[in-house]
Amino acid sequence: MPAKSVHRLEELLLLGQTHEASEAELNELNTLLRGDQRLRELAVESLGMDSMLVEAFEGRVCSAASRRQSSLPGSRKIAKRAIWRIGLAVAVALAVGVGWLHHSPQNRSLQNRPAGKPKQDPQAAIHSSASESSEPTLQNLTQLDVTPLPGGNDFGTVTLAEGAEWLPSKSVGDHVGEGPLVLTSGIGRIHLRRGAELLIDARRAIAKMHFHLDGTVSVTQGDVIANVTESALGFIIRTPSTKIVDIGTRFAVSVDSAGRSEVQVIDGAVSCLPIDADAIRNESMLSAGQTFRFQGPTDQRGQMIDQPSLRFDDLETLRDKWDSARPQGELICYEGFDYPPGLLRRTDAGQGWTGPWHPHTDESKQPVAVIRQGQYLSGLPWLISRSKTYCVAPSASVSARLLADPISLDVDRDVFVSFLMRRQRLGPHGQTGGGAGISWHATKDLRPEVGHLGSEHLVFALSADMNDNLTASTGTGRYNGGVKLRNSGNYFVVVKLMLRQSGPDNLVAKIFTQDDAPQITEPPQWDSEGHPFHHQGYLRKLQFWCGADAVAAFDELRIGTTWESVVPLRH
Repeated sequence: MPAKSVHRLEELLLLGQTHEASEAELNELNTLLRGDQRLRELAVESLGMDSMLVEAFEGRVCSAASRRQSSLPGSRKIAKRAIWRIGLAVAVALAVGVGWLHHSPQNRSLQNRPAGKPKQDPQAAIHSSASESSEPTLQNLTQLDVTPLPGGNDFGTVTLAEGAEWLPSKSVGDHVGEGPLVLTSGIGRIHLRRGAELLIDARRAIAKMHFHLDGTVSVTQGDVIANVTESALGFIIRTPSTKIVDIGTRFAVSVDSAGRSEVQVIDGAVSCLPIDADAIRNESMLSAGQTFRFQGPTDQRGQMIDQPSLRFDDLETLRDKWDSARPQGELICYEGFDYPPGLLRRTDAGQGWTGPWHPHTDESKQPVAVIRQGQYLSGLPWLISRSKTYCVAPSASVSARLLADPISLDVDRDVFVSFLMRRQRLGPHGQTGGGAGISWHATKDLRPEVGHLGSEHLVFALSADMNDNLTASTGTGRYNGGVKLRNSGNYFVVVKLMLRQSGPDNLVAKIFTQDDAPQITEPPQWDSEGHPFHHQGYLRKLQFWCGADAVAAFDELRIGTTWESVVPLRH
């Protein structure tokens, strides 16, 4: 499959997404799709759909595509599976809200999406075709299918400690696994990977907890505030007599040594049930400002109280004070790709850049990239994300942007970079062109007439390569493979550029998946490391790129002076 044909296919698809394709270009696209089965498959894959969504539409589209088979030119020479893939590309494009095409039996061509056709999120499309909605409701929040968490045994991370003494011993940055955890004194905070935050207070009495494989937490003694993000809706805390299911954002639990417990809703709502209850009852619902008390493990009803404790107000005040005092470092650049869906526009959005995104060879032209929205590229539950859109780099494309304040390579400093990335290799493992990633380029002088910003000035790069390795580079020809990645995996990547005046420069990288616990501090070990090499000049340009046999998506790009500045945790 020639790279030229692949690149042209991507161009035509991008034109169609914004209704800018001419009749001649539509006919050219039809010719490409009819003439090459691999291009038809690539059209589906390049729209950014994973196998789950493809399977969801396969049954519905296959029958419709088979009815059209006889009207397609050369139908006897085209495999049945290839034909339904054409229809599937159309249906998927409509369903994800980024496509633009529909199949017309009258003219056997792919046309613009009909006016008034509503865009739809892929997840919403799946829900609408199901017989029952799987969206969380008040009725099913207490009937959740709590299965063991995927991934490892790390459920969360200690992210704050003030005079805290833990059993087993913990420090800020340590992970929390399945089993018991006791705070004997002070105050501590734990971020859970599903998106909940626990603030634990042992100043009055020790706090005893147990973290379970199903993702729930038991509090058998002590004071705990739970702050729950949308991604962790339905989070459950258990006490000796009570099961508290979060339906809002923030609630507090207090359990004394005799098993008496109180539940106070600070913001939002919870369902407060006896420990063995399954169904929601009207009297179990608590809203902001309400407090319920259970007199002991055998108290199955509890009662509303009028004057809740004020100690939780004090605890939240202290938490806010500590967070504001913690040094976070400086955010140098940010790009959340918060643009309208369609072709990536040439605007000055973002922070810390000069000029818009552009092809790496010409700052005056439109970049070959597209903005999409949906769940194909999603962030981590514990990570702050500002935008619901993301940027897709099509096959054989490179987009670049200049830093407003170039970074000198001739000083001793560390620069941290983070971003979300999903790279889907379309060809076989090891085939050239299956990689994608981010690179940094330098110029020896800041004056525009001296030197240029070509690829020979590549100084750092990080990529998911054609062999599915996390590969770090310190320049052309200097590559070093790291950990293995999944094809089409969703990753949060953090890179540390180590710039040295008198010694060699280098970079290291760390990747996270949704199965990983929050990482508040710089890790002692990294997943990939480059070869040391001494660079000079100014780091001026950042590029994201995709090989000819892959498609990639990027989002939440940050450049900062510390780990904390580019890894913002939800609170």
